[in-house]
Amino acid sequence: LAALSGGGEKALARAQAAFRLLPFDKLTGADELPGGGTAGGAGGAGDALRERVVAASLGAESSVFVSHSWHDSRQGKWAVLKRWAERDTAERGTAPLLWLDAACVAPEDAGALELLPLLVSGCQRFLILAGPTYTNRLWCVVELFCFLKNGGDIDRVTVLPVVEASNDTDEAAADATRALQRELGRFRVERARCSQERDTQKLLGCIEAGFGKYESFNQVVRRIFSGRSSSGFGVAGLRMPFELEPPAMDEQLRHAAQVIQRHARRFIGRLSGDVSRETS
Repeated sequence: LAALSGGGEKALARAQAAFRLLPFDKLTGADELPGGGTAGGAGGAGDALRERVVAASLGAESSVFVSHSWHDSRQGKWAVLKRWAERDTAERGTAPLLWLDAACVAPEDAGALELLPLLVSGCQRFLILAGPTYTNRLWCVVELFCFLKNGGDIDRVTVLPVVEASNDTDEAAADATRALQRELGRFRVERARCSQERDTQKLLGCIEAGFGKYESFNQVVRRIFSGRSSSGFGVAGLRMPFELEPPAMDEQLRHAAQVIQRHARRFIGRLSGDVSRETS
């Protein structure tokens, strides 16, 4: 993690200065979300989104890191995100505050990605919009790695499976859902890639160093993706997506949990004197 963020108090200060959140009720629809490999909308839509973000402290109440692949359907992502946010607002009495890359990182601030471990750990919860390409995008996987490694509990992770919005019949939606679940269940981090091979090797090295071996991390992620489902996903008529319960760790998961806790204590002990992030 230190290799990603540069470490030290300067990195923490930069992260705090760069930390912005987007109230969900400031999003207006699917066109504003990235999808199909491009940013949402056209004609300065990204600038319009960034004008709606609010400055926040690391560890802010109601903060949720949104992890998603830009290559998945924006309509499918919007369908599940909207339902989740409406339920979350009803339960908590306030709209969730989203760390959404398209809104919270300007193109000229690409260096902010170096602060990813601190930006991720500055959010209380972690929301995965898991579409067909999610597990193949290494930056998405690294976001989850950073959340777990910085002390985020697995029961703070919510998975919203996303299928293509064009699958608008029950049978097509069911087939797409089963295919997605099979892909998530076969997750292997070593198959995920960045657009630049040098980034791939650097990030895989961080994960291997943190967990000792890829399979330990793979076991954690597969367990996260194997929560109980009660619906078809990402299409009209879906019921609620699944949320994880804290898993009973087998030997691999116990090993991974010990690694997470040990490294998190070291990292947070150095950097988080000013970060009041609730953990359980």
